[in-house]
Amino acid sequence: MSADLNDLSAPDRLLKCTAAAHYLDVHPVTMMKWRAASAPGKTVGPAWTVLETGSIRYSLHELQRFAGLRQEAA
Repeated sequence: MSADLNDLSAPDRLLKCTAAAHYLDVHPVTMMKWRAASAPGKTVGPAWTVLETGSIRYSLHELQRFAGLRQEAA
């Protein structure tokens, strides 16, 4: 498991796109496509945060929520 995922007890933790993709078992390009397909008020994929530097991050809490929704839909 990625070093970013070692502490799963901190749900407010922010993960880079690659670590978030690993957590969801999808390719990082899938994460990018989900962001590109999103529109105001309609998010495709897990919600993300854009830092002041322009870097994209995903909260562990949001990834857990999104993974739960995917399991329910399966």
